[in-house]
Amino acid sequence: MLKWLRREGATQAEVGLDLGSWSCRRVGARGLEQSCSTAVLWDLSGNWPVETGDRAQALHGRHPAHWSFIRPFRQGVLADFDAAEHLCRSLLGARRRKWNLLATAPALAGEVELQVLCEMLKEAGAGSVCLVPSSACVAVAAGLSPLDAAAVAVLDLGYHLMQASVFSRGTAVHHLHQVGGAHHLMQRLQDHFLRRHWLAVGQSQLEQVLPQLTARSGQETYLEVRGKDLQSGLPRSLMVAAWELDRWVDFTVQAVLQLLSQLIEETPPGLLQALLEQGLFLAGGLSRLRGLDSYLQQQLSLPVHLLDEPELAVSRGLSRLLRDGPQLEALVKSQALAGRLG
Repeated sequence: MLKWLRREGATQAEVGLDLGSWSCRRVGARGLEQSCSTAVLWDLSGNWPVETGDRAQALHGRHPAHWSFIRPFRQGVLADFDAAEHLCRSLLGARRRKWNLLATAPALAGEVELQVLCEMLKEAGAGSVCLVPSSACVAVAAGLSPLDAAAVAVLDLGYHLMQASVFSRGTAVHHLHQVGGAHHLMQRLQDHFLRRHWLAVGQSQLEQVLPQLTARSGQETYLEVRGKDLQSGLPRSLMVAAWELDRWVDFTVQAVLQLLSQLIEETPPGLLQALLEQGLFLAGGLSRLRGLDSYLQQQLSLPVHLLDEPELAVSRGLSRLLRDGPQLEALVKSQALAGRLG
């Protein structure tokens, strides 16, 4: 576990960045200020960025061959330095004085990964950078402090990465992560529509289908899916029975259940009673699956609380930390969380 490193003279953070694999959000002390897709179109011939954010996402699959579509963050880790710098620079905007920045990072990120991320944010316009684990932001968004609560268990089901963490009295007791999430489920659904129905379905359409799926199998409901017919090349609308997609949803749900079972297994026995009383807090885009919280609660015999607007939980936690300087200062001085300030 890494300790916080604090630079002398660093001041209170002014703005926060939630750096997700699918979307990036800029937050202030009053809440969400700006949100965009983590997409960058890069001109390979001239080696310069063409479009960023939602405009780049809208051109996905329709851009010239010499343009490359890049997602600079994968599994919560920086994958393309230049594209990420351009994306963060557009979020921070032009400013003469550099920002004091609070940003998210995976709880299990290594020291080198954190250092590279910190350098990228400084190149994008940050003066001082404080990195806080996204799982800690979920706990703060739930109204709990990792420093004060006897036990806090959070599960962040992101686009590329699923993270489970347990905090207790200022200590990060356990962190687990697994590659998976909404992206992997949508890929399985996309392949299913191609193989069985000869229908090419885009990411934006799958984003609309995801909240209509349920974690419980055998539902007698139908979903409308739109895409391109591979035989005729024309647009086509398809009504699909929900039970037809149960197999692919179940793969993802069982992966979540396995991750949580391992977390509970490896949690010290003295904290289990506190977890049974406090419960687990669920966040992230994949948690929009209908009935996922009740299914996990039934399987684990543990209270599961789905946060309001779970895909925005990390951003709300960042915003609360920006408002509550003493709590952020206490987190920086404690040994509870992995991160870096420099």
